[in-house]
Amino acid sequence: MPFLRARFLSALVATASAALLAPAAAAPHADTVDPGVVENLGIPISTYLVLDTVLADDANGDPTLYGSTYNAPSDAVTFFGVDPETGDVRTELPMPGAWGGYHVAAAPNGHVFLGPLNSSSASQLWEYDPVADTVSLVATMPTGIMCFGITVSEYTGKVYCGVHSGAGVYEYDPVTGAVRLVVATRTYPKGLTVLDANRLVVAQGTDASVLVVDIATGAAQEVLPTQYQHYSFAYNSLRIGDWVYVQLVTPDSRIIRFDAATMTFDAEVPGITGMGFAPQGGADPDDFYATGTGAGGTSIIAVDGDTLATTDTGTPPSFVSAARMWPVTIGGQQWFTSVGSNGLLGRWNPATGEVWTHQLGLPGNPTNITALVDGPDGSIYGGTYETNALFGYDPDSGDTTVYGNVAPGRTGEILSMATTGGKIFIGSYISNVVTVFDPAQPWNPGSSATSNPRDLGPVGDNQYRPWDMEVGPDGRVWVASSAAYGALRGALTAIDPVTYAVESFRGLAGDQHFFAVAAGDGVIYGGTTRYGDDTDAGGDARVLTVDPDDGTVLASVVPVPGATRILTLETAADGTLYGSADGTWFRMNPVSGAVTVLGAFPGGQLLGLIDGPGGDLYGHTGSAIVRIPAGTDTVETVATPGSGYYRTLAFDGSDRAYWGSGGALLRVEPDIAPAPTSTTASTGLRPASPGGPAAVTVRVDSPPGEPQGTVTLHRIGPDGAPGAAVATGDLADGAAVVTVSAADVGGPGRYTLVAVYGGDLAHAPSTSIPVRVIVGPGR
Repeated sequence: MPFLRARFLSALVATASAALLAPAAAAPHADTVDPGVVENLGIPISTYLVLDTVLADDANGDPTLYGSTYNAPSDAVTFFGVDPETGDVRTELPMPGAWGGYHVAAAPNGHVFLGPLNSSSASQLWEYDPVADTVSLVATMPTGIMCFGITVSEYTGKVYCGVHSGAGVYEYDPVTGAVRLVVATRTYPKGLTVLDANRLVVAQGTDASVLVVDIATGAAQEVLPTQYQHYSFAYNSLRIGDWVYVQLVTPDSRIIRFDAATMTFDAEVPGITGMGFAPQGGADPDDFYATGTGAGGTSIIAVDGDTLATTDTGTPPSFVSAARMWPVTIGGQQWFTSVGSNGLLGRWNPATGEVWTHQLGLPGNPTNITALVDGPDGSIYGGTYETNALFGYDPDSGDTTVYGNVAPGRTGEILSMATTGGKIFIGSYISNVVTVFDPAQPWNPGSSATSNPRDLGPVGDNQYRPWDMEVGPDGRVWVASSAAYGALRGALTAIDPVTYAVESFRGLAGDQHFFAVAAGDGVIYGGTTRYGDDTDAGGDARVLTVDPDDGTVLASVVPVPGATRILTLETAADGTLYGSADGTWFRMNPVSGAVTVLGAFPGGQLLGLIDGPGGDLYGHTGSAIVRIPAGTDTVETVATPGSGYYRTLAFDGSDRAYWGSGGALLRVEPDIAPAPTSTTASTGLRPASPGGPAAVTVRVDSPPGEPQGTVTLHRIGPDGAPGAAVATGDLADGAAVVTVSAADVGGPGRYTLVAVYGGDLAHAPSTSIPVRVIVGPGR
């Protein structure tokens, strides 16, 4: 289930949906583009979500499923009404400035109300009139950023809005237009259920709470038993017959119920973890259907309302979203209908077992890119917002491949990625889920050992957002995460890239969370934040130096007094740690631990930082892509615009930088003046082994940077210039050992060779003086 992240609204990005992933809007592939020229490679993914629908009659009295698309942020989402029998779209209207809502509710007069997230960050209420076929903004609550929960009283026709981040439930009277506060609440009052003309149930977080509220006076009584109050959320609530059901989420998900007349706690509902509730419509009004775990996985479960006995129907709820399914009569038979989060309209006939589905073709919006990494196959891979969608861009062909949701059945955005061992590790919100994708294998997402990507599930204890990911000096993939809603104590978690064994270290920074991670020489650096989801741990943001073997904190330092979050960390070629804390950047000596504060970062907050070509550091702010030349504390602008999300920068094998700018993938070859280099070549007087090949050690120097790339050994031509190439080697730490066999040079003997360094983005080519080698015949 998607949760809104209020604290990070400035970084909100557009929505992705796996089944609706549109092909990328690719720009024409250009073979040659001048350095410094920014290329727009297109929008990899454009799509939408549907988070809730409600069944109501249209102007002709025909049952219609109403809802809106969800694209945050977007110019305007679409309000829609569809025929549950045919899938025909009966109405499709724009909602200017709205980004979509979490719930939709119908009034007794057939009007439909929504409370979408919006560009004004206000708790707006929209109303659809089926007779006029119009949807319009009718009221704004005094506080909050959206109507997180919404319901309409069947007794009075009044609308109730639980405002996100506004700590209250408001009442709207459609007749008079009056708005009033009914009751003060916690931050997230989402599950609203009207019991009668006088009482309202408010399920909320964080922490979990269930209130019974007197609508007239605002008097409230807490009814959630203490054994459940450690949950982050009481997330949804609804009434079936004589009972009110409440969904609790985090650290797990379960359903509990209350007697609707007295609101006294009754029991947990076994085998039911999701919603999708609907009354069965039989003789007993307490019997219902819901989603839970069946023999073959997630299924629609039939529940006896008296005994709570469950029966697995064997029907996957692929078309069910949010809290409800809706009973509808078609052809004299009862069906249950809904629209899944991916826009899949469906209905199920419990008498026959038939399932009918239809993919809605509603307008989508560009989906913002939330993470980038260079893959093991040379392609650039990116993650997008809300439904874990993955795409890949091939720099050679210019083709974009949209793969889809890396973890079917889960929602949330991809926040971090790392490549090692031929695989890409992907960290997703919610629940700190990690998936592993091998681009060389067929796409087959799931959680089994043969799945690709393979869903490893949540990693770490009660963690929620995997903000950063890095391959450590121990070869494991390290994840920096914040804890669940309402919880303190983030974690650094290590994953073995071969066995997938997980070792998590929670609470290394006390109550604070982790937001950044970097690898040092035999150590892991973790950057903290005082802020989590609906939590403030207090204190200044810190950098921890951690022993990867056992999680021991070797050192802890506050690099920038007063800063609240370490936004990014990266180790330079010489081992110096660079980072940013709020709007200030700093460097730390890896030996002494001494910190040098470098001042306000030019151009705003440094949101991402990576080790780029030539040993230089590259990063991005919301307005620019920047370069920090090796060994300097200077900042050069490489390109504009920048990227407003965290860690969305990567390089391909041709030293071109890629980044996400909203939903678009941009690329540039940095236009920089390469530094001069010097190349030396040396060898022993004899072959490396008796009768064997020669071993030539080539070193390329260009202090203070570290040249990267390839060195090539050439025979000396008749004119004294480098002639035919005979062997190559890749630089590592500025050096390469290149072997020369008899086959390379045409036979055993003595040869004069020269080493040529081809240069990289930051370093100019150079050539060594000649070196004499002896090449044996081999064996």
